[in-house]
Amino acid sequence: MIKAQPCRVLCQIEDSCAIIAGQAVQSAGSRVKYHPLTDARDSEWRAGFQNSLVKNRADSRRSPTERRTIAMHATIEENKNLVRRFGEAINTRQFHLLDEMVARDFKRHCQATPEINVGSLKEFKEFLKRDSATFPDSSQTLKLIVAEGDLVAIWVTYEGTQRGHLGPFPPSGKRVHLDFGAVIRVDNGKIAEMWVTWDNMAALAQLGHLPEFPGKTS
Repeated sequence: MIKAQPCRVLCQIEDSCAIIAGQAVQSAGSRVKYHPLTDARDSEWRAGFQNSLVKNRADSRRSPTERRTIAMHATIEENKNLVRRFGEAINTRQFHLLDEMVARDFKRHCQATPEINVGSLKEFKEFLKRDSATFPDSSQTLKLIVAEGDLVAIWVTYEGTQRGHLGPFPPSGKRVHLDFGAVIRVDNGKIAEMWVTWDNMAALAQLGHLPEFPGKTS
């Protein structure tokens, strides 16, 4: 016995649906006088139905590898967009929006601030509020973003004026401008973990808490 190919069976089913749907519309049209606006909507429905059939046929002919590649690419773009929205929420101080983007058990790892432990979304929000109190006008500018699998890497420029205490360092009133890098892991559509670091010595020197580096020109 020869088995029918799945693609051929799917196409036959779709063709049957199209014929039935067309007959139903035609039959209804013979009994009811359509308004011009209704006719336009009917034409749009027909066009949309035919487009969906074409798309389904194209998808059915793709290999499993092609379908996985397309799905993976879509997920990677979604992860990058999530990270972009994450940065926008931090920049605008809309920390409540993080509830939709960040996992409740979110973890932050940072060599530059080893004394700060962040092991939940709540603790991360508290960290952001402290940072905003120290640098009220701070802003982050995304410069680079790349992604692979469930990881998104970013390169960001941070700017802000120190108006509050920074650990043991008093307010300096000076402005800092530095770059930092981070790798963010996304799990089930939410940011689950982040590794971030920057040049602490350069930041403290700009704020006047350490001597300027030899040979630096103003």
